Amino acid sequence: MSLTDAMRRQVDRQIDAHYHRRYAFSLGVPAVDTDFVVYPDVYRSDVMITRDLAAYFFENPAHYRGKRVLDMGCGTGHIGVLLGLLGASEVVLTDICPNAVENAQENVTRFRLDETCKVVRGDLFESVTGQFDLIVFNHPFFPATPDPAIPITRSMLDEGQIIHRFLREALAHYLSHNGRVIMPYLKLAGDTNDPSVQGRDEDYRVTCLKTFDARLGIQVGPSAFYELAPDVISEFCAAGDPGNQGV
Repeated sequence: MSLTDAMRRQVDRQIDAHYHRRYAFSLGVPAVDTDFVVYPDVYRSDVMITRDLAAYFFENPAHYRGKRVLDMGCGTGHIGVLLGLLGASEVVLTDICPNAVENAQENVTRFRLDETCKVVRGDLFESVTGQFDLIVFNHPFFPATPDPAIPITRSMLDEGQIIHRFLREALAHYLSHNGRVIMPYLKLAGDTNDPSVQGRDEDYRVTCLKTFDARLGIQVGPSAFYELAPDVISEFCAAGDPGNQGV
């Protein structure tokens, strides 16, 4: 697969921004008064649309409060830590990158959440057990092969295999009866890794939770948060409920 010129400019911008040293950032929500640490070679979630996702979760606690949550591809762990702070009963954070796992663990400990949050290393669900009420996955957006010489591109590029493997495994084994998947997406990246397109192909009902124009970080352009649920329409919805309409 090849990237369009606009995609390539965005990917290059993201890569250039990831030659960074260790630093700390404030999430900017009232419930969080400690800074998150970001390690070198770890995806900078504070300048990506996952920061917007954190703000969305702060305003919509029904998605996770009192629930068992999986933060897939956790990176710095700021989403999982936030949900642990705001009332999730248990949070598992997982990433394939050793630096990310170490980074997330430091942030869990900084926020004194070791009893609530568990960090594991693995490829997708490799090190995960049990079922979850909510799975959050900030997956690779852009349809291309990662560059082995630039490890961070693994967080940005995939030709469509990861999203399908993730959705199939989640549906078959890891979503609870009423479980949901929430995934952010930058629409510039096209259909290959778009949850609203690929989710329907994997027997999910897709609901758009929010659309917005990302401008504050280094990911810019029309964006969305999608909720994916097993494609079983309730009698209530089938009877003509105008709310919660799938995409």
